[in-house]
Amino acid sequence: MVMAHRLFCPVCRRTVSLLPSFLLPFFQHTARFVVKSLLGKVKSYRQLLRFHWRRFLVNANGVLAFLRDLGMTELLPEGGKERAMKLLGSIEDSGLERFSTLFHKHCRRGFMADSSYPPEKPE
Repeated sequence: MVMAHRLFCPVCRRTVSLLPSFLLPFFQHTARFVVKSLLGKVKSYRQLLRFHWRRFLVNANGVLAFLRDLGMTELLPEGGKERAMKLLGSIEDSGLERFSTLFHKHCRRGFMADSSYPPEKPE
């Protein structure tokens, strides 16, 4: 169990959580578990795996754009599972926690976040 530090803002009356880099906001599993289960290196429930696949495929273009910003020049297949597996491999190779933290700083949302929500506002 990981204890998340929670702070209350008296001005906007909202609670903010400070999460360690290995956790994904609004997820019950770590970034490492999510990526490793998508790569097939960790066993996971079928429904959970399907949820993670759908979410990752929706966010794959954003992940690719971010990796290109970081300097990734490798050619990828046009779409589908092969492309997603290559992206996941690149994420794993770059260091999961580091990637997750850098992606959040750059895009103001997690790489597995629901894309229907707007990104966080800068402070």
